[in-house]
Formats: sequence, structure tokens, C-alpha cells
Amino acid sequence: SSSRWPVCRRFPFADPQLPAMASRRPPAPRHVLTQAPRCGAEPEAPKSAKVKLWDLEADVPKWAPRAVVPAKGPSPVTAAVLELKSARALRHLRNLLKSLCRKHGLKAQVRPLTFERWRFAAKWEEEEEEAAASASASAPTEAKKRKKAPLHPVLPQGAPPSKAAAAELALELRRQGLRVEDAEATAAALAKESARLAAEILKEAHRAASGRQLGAPVLRLQFNRHSVDLGIRGTQVKVSCAAYGKLALLHRRHATANEASPPPSSLHAAAATPEEAEVAAARAEHGVAGGESSGETDGEDDDEQEGDGDSGAGGGDGDVGDGGGDAAGDGPSGPRALLHLRLFALLLRYQSLQGHGFQAAIGPPVWLELRGRLGVAFEGFASPLNCHLPAYCSGFRDVDCHFGSRGSFFGLRPSSGSFAANPPFVHGIMDACARHMLGLLKAAADGSHALSFAVILPGWRECAAFNELSGSPFCARCVLVAAADHGFCDGASHQRQDPYRYSPFDTSVFVMQTQAARRRWPADDAFEAALRTAFAHCVPSSSAVQRQLKQTGAAVGKVATTSEKLPRRKAAAAERAGAGSEGSRPRKRKAPAGVETTRQQVATASQKLPRRKAAAAERAGAGPEGSRPRKRKAPAGV
Repeated sequence: SSSRWPVCRRFPFADPQLPAMASRRPPAPRHVLTQAPRCGAEPEAPKSAKVKLWDLEADVPKWAPRAVVPAKGPSPVTAAVLELKSARALRHLRNLLKSLCRKHGLKAQVRPLTFERWRFAAKWEEEEEEAAASASASAPTEAKKRKKAPLHPVLPQGAPPSKAAAAELALELRRQGLRVEDAEATAAALAKESARLAAEILKEAHRAASGRQLGAPVLRLQFNRHSVDLGIRGTQVKVSCAAYGKLALLHRRHATANEASPPPSSLHAAAATPEEAEVAAARAEHGVAGGESSGETDGEDDDEQEGDGDSGAGGGDGDVGDGGGDAAGDGPSGPRALLHLRLFALLLRYQSLQGHGFQAAIGPPVWLELRGRLGVAFEGFASPLNCHLPAYCSGFRDVDCHFGSRGSFFGLRPSSGSFAANPPFVHGIMDACARHMLGLLKAAADGSHALSFAVILPGWRECAAFNELSGSPFCARCVLVAAADHGFCDGASHQRQDPYRYSPFDTSVFVMQTQAARRRWPADDAFEAALRTAFAHCVPSSSAVQRQLKQTGAAVGKVATTSEKLPRRKAAAAERAGAGSEGSRPRKRKAPAGVETTRQQVATASQKLPRRKAAAAERAGAGPEGSRPRKRKAPAGV
């Protein structure tokens, strides 16, 4: 019919009326984007020496929950060993997804963040089911059963089965070219393998909690000019010196008494900032001068490095760990050894997750406006690496609590105060965030309390959170910022030289307030104008964009060059083995001596004759086009 003609014209084998071909129909696009017009704000951030991305000296209000480190938890050595196993498992799962897609006929590379979206959605679905089961449990025996089956903090376990996450992964793989049945089989196999790996790591954690040794790894520590490298068993992580000072301060404030490192001496306390004092004290303990460098490129993002156990060793490095057992108490030595083990586990956790876009944060200019005009003093979704304020919630309390995390945002029950929420751009988490905030606002409105939330979401119209917040009576103002008019702090800003990155989508800022909060913190037109200007100051500079494009282009070009060379190498190897395959490139032969050819002659001959006939005719030096070459007489005496 005519109604089906546009579909059949573009996809002639995707007729929806044919059941055999229905599995080949391409699914709908991933997002329905907003199209915000540009407002003409300042397009580039002002040139400044350095941008300080946090303010740890900000006041923590009385209504903010306090950070509590659990009394029973893995020791620093055990945490580092378990994190190594988790990172290895995540790397294995990513490779498994790629191999399964290739097995089912996907010729292109799996799109970036495909695995990360599935992991986020599956873990959130598990945690949501676990919270619902805990709330509905009535018998104490059920609570005991749940305690015996803990959840892995990173790996999805498939119990209860993550049906929504599996369906979303299958839909994404269909967008990339897999058939329906192949996409579903891939999602099921990935979930099964993840559950197996999670069970193995949880068994190791149970062994460690029972007093058994998991080994005492040797941590290699190296201070460069602008960064600090930490490595165990060939796995290396990197953090900038400024971020190292920030994390050392947070650890001293919130770690237990037996883990806290000593404060800097009076000699180092005279530094310009507390973070610089921490770095100077750590350098002095390891015998490194402030200007020494290992000669490596500092301040850039490095992926996990697999190699020898001495990765990261060099001038100014130190060993953390003496080979003793964790349970026996013969742990690492040195005043900052426990800090460095906790720091290694933290950095490896967020490095293993990849997807720095999920961990992006709003910039300091935006924080200045939110704090000054809306009284924001608490972050709902952050991490020790990208938090701007000292009071924040995060997604991984097991490693974040030692650096001041208040746990999950969904565990908060505030009745007043002003919060900022920038959740990961995953539908399930954003939708749950909107539902949780709307419930809190309703309860606060009934008691006439001043409760305010500044929520940062992408401009995705298909997202339930976007529609629920925009249509809520608690929405005091919605500011839609065009993608070209703003930027974010990179999720890997603790490693990189350039802190800002462009936003790929429009950004929506929802100010959700009760009536008492609207009177106390009005979100008027002046606030919107100041907020747009602040977002514009977070646009990366032109030089930063060029550096980012150069790094990204080099990585993409390396992969493309390798993929182009593989068929050639295989064909050359087959030819050398005497078994050439169809389509393989023959080896080039050198032209005989004394034969002078030009590009024009070769091109003309190759167009009109087969290569062998053209070469024979050229060597003979006679014969019309297409004729056979004249035979030469044999030499005398033959």
C-alpha cells in the first residue's frame, strides 16, 4: 500500500507485514531531543591560570546528614585486592560483549557506553528490588536470608533478573545491527557471566571477612611533577596532584582513627592551600622534591595499563606493603600507606567503570550561582573525585565512605534544606530521582517546610523524569540551555589538564521548591540570566577543544589503521604460505632493469589490458592494444 511505501523504499527487506522479516526492522532512535535556541551568551570560558573545581571549606549545614564509616568493612589491603578482581571482571565482560556481537554477525564496533548503560540500569534495577523487598519484609527470617546474599557493588548478579535492563540492552544492540533473537541471546549471556563473576568475588570477600588472607599486594607509588601514579600488579591509576591533596584532606576528616594519616608538618603547612600542603608532605615522606618529574606526560587521562608488576616504578617511587598477611595485622607500613591503598581502590573503581560522561559535573561558576542564589549546600549525586562541596552522596559507599560520602541519595529523608541533584544520565536512575524528590517535596509542603532541589537533566523528551518534573506544581522554574551554550566538568578532570568538555545535549535545570522555599530562595529572571552566563563560562577554550580532538582522533585513527592492516597481513601470510585466498593482495614484483615506465603508461595499459598482458606487451615493446606480444627467438646455441 502507499502507506508502507516510504518504509519499503528505504528498507526493502523490512516489511512490517512479513513475520520473517519483522526482526530486521530498525528500532526507534534512542532519544527525542529538545532543540533549544542559542541565547548568545559568552561562548568561551575566560582565560585563567587554574580552575579550582571544589571548595572543601564550605560550611556544612546542620540539616545535612553526617558521614559515617561502617565499623565492619574490608581493610585497606583487602579492599585493594577485591577491587583488582572487580576491575578484571569488568574488563572480561566488556570483551565478552564485543565477541558475542561479532559472533552474531555485527561487523561494526560496539558503540561506546553500551556496556556502561546496561551495567548502570541492571545494578539500579537490582538495588531497587532489594530496597522494595527490605521494606516489605515482615518476618525476621526473611531479613536474615537477605543478609546472607549481599549484592556486589559493581557487577550485576541477575537475582532478581534484570528484565528491563536486558530488554534495553537488546534494543540497543538492535539499533547497532543485530537481529532480535541474537540481541536477546547476547544480553542473556552477558547477564549470566556477570552473575558468575560476582558470585566468585563475593565468595572471596566472605573469606576475607572470616579471617583468611587474600594476600598483601605491593603498591608502587610515584610522584610526578603534576600527577601521582599508583600501581599494583601491573594495574596503574593516575590522579593529579591537586586531586590527591583534596582526597587526602577528605580521608583525614572521615577515616577511622587507625587509618587517618598525620597532618602536614609546620614546614609544609605554610603552602598556599591545604591541598598543596598535603602534596608537599607526601613528597617529603617519599624523598621527592617538589619540581622532580619522571618524564611522563602529566595531567592526561591514562587507561588501565597491563604489564609488569613494576608498572609505575621509577625515581621517587615507594613500595606500600611488606608481604605480610592482612588478617594477621602485618599490613603496609608508612604514615600514608593506608591512605594510598584506599585511594588506589577508589581510583580503580571509577576508572574501571569508564564512561566519564556519566560522571560529569557542573562547573564552579554554576556552583557559585546555585550556592549564592538558592542556598545549595549539599550534592545529591557526586563522588569523592568530582564533588564540589564537602557534603555529598555517592553511588559506592563501600569505597566512598572513607572520603566523606553520606551514602545513597535515595536513603535521604530531608524535610528542609537546599540540594543539588545531577544524576547519571540513565533513564532508570533519573526517573527514580524524580519520584523520590517529588515525594519529599509533598511531605515538606504538608509541614510548611522550605525544601528546594536544583535538578540537572539532559534535554531528553522521552525521559519520564523530564516530563514529571516539568509538569509538577513544585516546579518553580525550568531553564533549558542549548548544547552549544554550555559545558560540564569532565568526569576524568582529576586526571586531565583541561577540566571542561562540551555537552552533547541540551541541559534542563529544574528548580523544584515548596512555597516556603520559593519565598526564601526565589528563582526569578535574574537567577536564570546569571545561570546561563555561568554555564557559558564552562565552555572549553578553543585550545582545550583542539587538544581533546587530537587525543580522540589519534585513538580513533589507531584503531582504524589496525583494522585496515589486519586483512592485508592475513593475505600476505597466506601468500607466503603458498595458499592465497580470494581477494588477497599479490606481492608486488620489481620492474626489470632498463625498462622505463611512467605513471601515465601504466595507467593506460591497466585500463585496457589485464595486468599480465599489459606487462608482457610493455616488455616486448611492440604490438597493438590487446594483441598478443611477439615471441622472441631463442639465443644461439640453445
